[in-house]
Amino acid sequence: MTLVYVGNNCSPNYTALSTDIVSSKISGASNKGMTVLTVDDGAWYVIDENIDLQPFALAFSFAGTVNVGTISLNQAGGNNGVVDKGAGWTSVYGVSGAAVVSADITTATAVTGAPASGQKLIITDILVSSDTDMNILFEEETSGTDLCKLFLKAGVPFHYVPRSKNKLAAADKKLTAKSSVSGNVGITVSYYSEA
Repeated sequence: MTLVYVGNNCSPNYTALSTDIVSSKISGASNKGMTVLTVDDGAWYVIDENIDLQPFALAFSFAGTVNVGTISLNQAGGNNGVVDKGAGWTSVYGVSGAAVVSADITTATAVTGAPASGQKLIITDILVSSDTDMNILFEEETSGTDLCKLFLKAGVPFHYVPRSKNKLAAADKKLTAKSSVSGNVGITVSYYSEA
């Protein structure tokens, strides 16, 4: 393996094999202060002012596994692995755990179940596809409060993943979808509920 540049704002900046190191140098590793990870033995190095590799330790150190919320830091094997254990909530999918599949949703159609009594839905994902060009308006049941409007191209699935907390405005309400024209659609909404 030869030296592989990962990027300026990455850690490590380079990867290589331990056998690529010759006399404390790796051919091509010439950016002072950048880090190199030898992937075969998990060793870290920093490129010093003489372009030599010096042993490097990450800014944190621990033994075993440390859990921080939904993130797991695992030191096993010396690889400083970071593992995302997923969302910190339990999601529900579709209506009663099934996708909504219909040939016509030109009238408001429920695409979620109801939240727990007295709570509001938090929408985390919407996966939608259609065999027809259309737009679909996602809104709160009965209140008509809009969540989003998606413009779909026939045969091209769309995955809407909000980067913020999309909480419906009213308690005890489902999310509905209404299309601009009739056509076969499949919609799976992932959500959870909270007060």
